[in-house]
Amino acid sequence: MGLLSTNILTLGWMLKKNSALANPTATLPTKPSKPWLKIPKIQKQATNEIDSLTLANSDTTQYKMYLYDIPAGINFAGEVVPLEIEHIFEKLELEFTEMTCHHAGLMIAMKRANRWFPQMEPILRKHGIPDDFKYLAIVESYLSNATSPKKAKGYWQFLEETAEIFGLEVSEDVDERLAPLKATEAACLYFKEAYGKFNSWTSAAASYNMGMGGVQKHLNQQYGNSFYDLQVYDETTRYIYRAIAIKFIFQNPDKFHLNIPTEQLYFPTPVRKVSVSASLENLADFAKSQQISYAALKAYNPWLINTKLEVKSGKNYVIDIPLDKDSVALYQELKINYLNLEKLNTIGDSLQRKPKKE
Repeated sequence: MGLLSTNILTLGWMLKKNSALANPTATLPTKPSKPWLKIPKIQKQATNEIDSLTLANSDTTQYKMYLYDIPAGINFAGEVVPLEIEHIFEKLELEFTEMTCHHAGLMIAMKRANRWFPQMEPILRKHGIPDDFKYLAIVESYLSNATSPKKAKGYWQFLEETAEIFGLEVSEDVDERLAPLKATEAACLYFKEAYGKFNSWTSAAASYNMGMGGVQKHLNQQYGNSFYDLQVYDETTRYIYRAIAIKFIFQNPDKFHLNIPTEQLYFPTPVRKVSVSASLENLADFAKSQQISYAALKAYNPWLINTKLEVKSGKNYVIDIPLDKDSVALYQELKINYLNLEKLNTIGDSLQRKPKKE
């Protein structure tokens, strides 16, 4: 029994005793034969008293809830969201409200986005995909290598079958769904195909959640011309409006009181790339040969899912090796404040030259 608990118990018993002495008609309580049975109740009473004192002495005006105006003319991938339609406005407002009242997830997503968006954006541009599609990766996984109940994996939440269709390897030793940039390439291939089918970026984005066949089926059955004409599954509806809300919040963090100091953002870690064209029987031995830990090897190459790497004839893998401590100066130069700078250097550009000073 802890000293604090014993003291609380003794104090409680003494208070009861003194109360009885002051009132002769009261029955003098006896000290409980099993005092530890009283501890939870006494502790709860003490906690309630402390909480009451804390609330009484606190400035409750600092705890505020805000409702934010949704701007007219908001768009996703260049396609205007028809907010004049009441049910569309209310669906978007729901996502805005939920997002802005739960800052923890948004804060982490913003910190991660500072690392990954500058690397994803050139890939989107290369494939002709609107920049807004990067926000889908936040809706999918909050930029983490998550695994869904349906076994979809990675930043872009590919199912194994779909991943292989769009060029990602999923094998005993390798799962490229967990390689963020390769998965981004594959996602772009999907988006291009979907846009070719629907001639609408919003419908293409919706199909990433419910499948091209699902979107086409709803368009046919409901005689719709765009995603906003459709009554679809709630999951898909929220998927699109959540992406729209995230886009606006990320572009206006100060408006939503999401102020993250630059030094607290996550930044790309400079790496050297090692080309591997022969099998590695033991990845721990390989990590040692590169003078890094096995944990570091796995952290920077999560697509290596086994303790070995079989490399088939003609195949080649590129493994990222984080630079050593002597490269801290370079690491500092690579820092990019994505949320506050209008013009960014890509990671590749930054490795070749110093970032321009504003």
